[in-house]
Amino acid sequence: MSGEIALSRAEIKAEFKENYHDAIRANMPPLLKDYLQILKTTDDPEIIRKGLVYFSQVVGVDAEKKVDPTSTLPTIHISIGRGAVPSTVEVAGQVIDVTDVVTLQRRQDAIDAFKPSQSMRDMAHINDTMFDGDDE
Repeated sequence: MSGEIALSRAEIKAEFKENYHDAIRANMPPLLKDYLQILKTTDDPEIIRKGLVYFSQVVGVDAEKKVDPTSTLPTIHISIGRGAVPSTVEVAGQVIDVTDVVTLQRRQDAIDAFKPSQSMRDMAHINDTMFDGDDE
């Protein structure tokens, strides 16, 4: 073997990349001048559009992407009843634990179910007088 040291694959790749970039840097300005001349003299709107898109990308004047203002909001899934289809509600602000709210509502519904109706409350005094008379 001669005194040459074999280059590793990574070194060969890095050397090629550097040579490639040098060639692009040397040949790009004349090509760019030719391309600008073509853009100035063409009547094809598609070629002009592509040129404008290319130069816009090069200098970084792309339009800002629209951002959904609700994309970071938490989503809460609530299922009410057996076999109910869950509905999705987007909530602004903090995430709220609705388990306690649903439990309290169920308790209140149970209490309301055992409350006497308005007509029974209206007649409550009649029952009191009936029982008061039996004690004599």
